[in-house]
Amino acid sequence: MKIKIAGGTVESGIVVGNAYDKYGSRNPIVRWMMNGFESALSDFVTKASPETIHEIGCGEGYWVLRWNELGIPAPRV
Repeated sequence: MKIKIAGGTVESGIVVGNAYDKYGSRNPIVRWMMNGFESALSDFVTKASPETIHEIGCGEGYWVLRWNELGIPAPRV
C-alpha cells in the first residue's frame, strides 16, 4: 500500500498534508510507537467487529485503505 505524503506542500502560505511518513519511518522510536498504535487499534477493531467504519479526517487515509483491504467498508468522509 502506498500513501502519498505531501512533504510539506504549501498552499496559500500554509503547509498542507503530512510532511512526515510515520508509517515508513526508519527511526526505531517512531517504529515502536506506530507498532504499538497499530496493534492497539487493530485489536480494538477485531473485538468490536464492525460492519463498517466511518473515519472522519483522522489522517492521510492509511487506515481506510487497510480496512478496505480487510473487507471492512470504510468510506472517506
